[in-house]
Amino acid sequence: MRRLAAAALAALASASLGGCRPTNSTEVGVRTNLFGMLEKRGAQEVYPPGGVYTVLPVVNSWTTLSVAQQNLLMNANPAEGDRPIPDDITFKTKDGNNVHIDVNVMWRIDPKKAGFLITNVGQTVEEIRERIVRPISRSVIRDIFNEITSEEYYQVAIKNAMAEKTRKALVASLSPYGILIDSLQVQQHRFDPAYQAAINAQKQAEADQQKLVEQQKSMEVQKRSELEGRRAGWNKLLEDARGEAGRLRNEADGYFQTKTNQAKAGRRRRPGRGRGDPQGSRGPREDGGRRLREDAGRQAVRAEEVPHRAGLERLDDERERAGGLPGGAGGAAVGGCTDAGDGANPGAPGAGEEIAKGNTAIEAAGNPDEVPLGGMKTHPVYSSSLAVLFLAVSLSLGCSKAAVPAAEAPPAKPEVALAGAHASEPAAGASNAGATSVTGTILETMDAAGYTYLKLKTAEGETWAAVNESKVEKGQTVTVLNPMPMNGFESKTLNRTFDVILFGTLAPGAGSAASAAAPAAPATTTGMGAVPPAVPASMAAQHAAAASGPEVTEKISVAKAEGADGRTVAEVVAQRATLKGKTVAIRGKVVKFNAGIMGKNWIHLRDGSGTPEGKDHDVTVTTNDTVSKGDVVLVKGTVAVDRDFGSGYTYTLVVEDAKVTKVTK
Repeated sequence: MRRLAAAALAALASASLGGCRPTNSTEVGVRTNLFGMLEKRGAQEVYPPGGVYTVLPVVNSWTTLSVAQQNLLMNANPAEGDRPIPDDITFKTKDGNNVHIDVNVMWRIDPKKAGFLITNVGQTVEEIRERIVRPISRSVIRDIFNEITSEEYYQVAIKNAMAEKTRKALVASLSPYGILIDSLQVQQHRFDPAYQAAINAQKQAEADQQKLVEQQKSMEVQKRSELEGRRAGWNKLLEDARGEAGRLRNEADGYFQTKTNQAKAGRRRRPGRGRGDPQGSRGPREDGGRRLREDAGRQAVRAEEVPHRAGLERLDDERERAGGLPGGAGGAAVGGCTDAGDGANPGAPGAGEEIAKGNTAIEAAGNPDEVPLGGMKTHPVYSSSLAVLFLAVSLSLGCSKAAVPAAEAPPAKPEVALAGAHASEPAAGASNAGATSVTGTILETMDAAGYTYLKLKTAEGETWAAVNESKVEKGQTVTVLNPMPMNGFESKTLNRTFDVILFGTLAPGAGSAASAAAPAAPATTTGMGAVPPAVPASMAAQHAAAASGPEVTEKISVAKAEGADGRTVAEVVAQRATLKGKTVAIRGKVVKFNAGIMGKNWIHLRDGSGTPEGKDHDVTVTTNDTVSKGDVVLVKGTVAVDRDFGSGYTYTLVVEDAKVTKVTK
């Protein structure tokens, strides 16, 4: 008897020691009574995570369940889903098109209902997922997402709202079973190939239309700028001419006063005149002096009015009429273009000589009313008036000292002339203006900001050209098609200014991007000659280089920035209307960097949110900071909507004046 009791006690102790059951930090334990000896059969008790508990192994059963977050991945790509076959959800949209979506449902088990799930659903997490979570989730997703149209799938705000509505419906459906739904993400959507191709074609047509509108705006801005430049040039010419006319009028007045004083002094020295002679101090000369002043004043006024005539072409007509007069004051002043009496044109007497002759004739003759002059009878004062009249005309038309000989003239700075403008007087270095192509040997090459700069040795001499970035080598002979000259072009990327540079397209076969650039618009004609074609695409090309993000196929996943201003790229795009003028913080990866465009650096940033189809996966940022492609950065800047940078380039969304900080991986 004692032996039997001892054996029973030993068996009980062994069972007690063998009934220790642990739980880790992410699972709960469920004990179920099997026989109903000490409690009701089937009674259950849930033990919390991270403990060791004593459970009689014969009387009770022990089961553990993970309460960590689980992912239900339903994707078309088996490598990214839970099943080895395509498992995306397929259904029809509100307007009747087939749509296929990839969905991730993040769920977990409610510890309080772990016993219920073990008894009624399954003993493992996998059984619970396949028996209840997957079928209910797929059914609810179909019922809610077929309420929107095909077009609304491209609107991020609507798609996010439907995802939140679906999550709430799943909570209501699965919480009675002890399943908690934390989040629901709709990752990708696809339509049938034919419908998708039609959508892509429509979007391409819209993009082409927008591009044409922007090009038209750029052309209008350029033409307006050219008009303002020409108007400023004419105004400057007008002001210069008025200033020169005033200076000439003052010189003429001084010259007249000097000659008048000399004539008075000569008259006082003449013999035979008494003090009582009324002609001794006041005679015809004083009357003639007033006439000279009036004539000189009228000529100076007419000289000041000359620049007002359209295009200043009448200046040449005035010179021709003045030059056609017979020798004398007019011939010397206009034809010889000299100062009066300076001896520069000895073949024709100057105005000073003519006046001197008149004074000599007056002193030699006894009759002041008539004196011989060149074999003609003429009034002594009239001859002086005629000389001063011609002098005033010649001075008002811009005559000066004798021209400097050609050998001593300073060399002209090479400059590209306007194509077709002033054909009779081409500017130096303009031999390539208006040409359809330029061929030369590459002496030097450099790449910057999407362009390849080429120093060419051509038949006319050395010149610089710029084409879209191409693979060419020094010593290679290339042809630049449709070259458009530009004077004083400054490249901020190269920190260099070119006196003359030709923008064009590299002929096919010379480089990898030979025909990328579009041909320039044809020149139009106005009053003074041909207006040059549209300004080379330097500004347009720089905007084009910064405006669009690259085709990046790599998978990017960067965590959202913390704080109240933190946003994902997709959120900034979707909320741009409400974020306009506000500061946002975005963490992402630099997929494109352009430096020195309009005094700013341009960044394209992506964080993995959004889709290329929805055009909400990429955001443009302007900054003064410098980064490199591939850097993970945090940017803080101000949201601008419909931002117009000029030259016809308006950005729907841009984060401006951002402070960029590199993020340590």
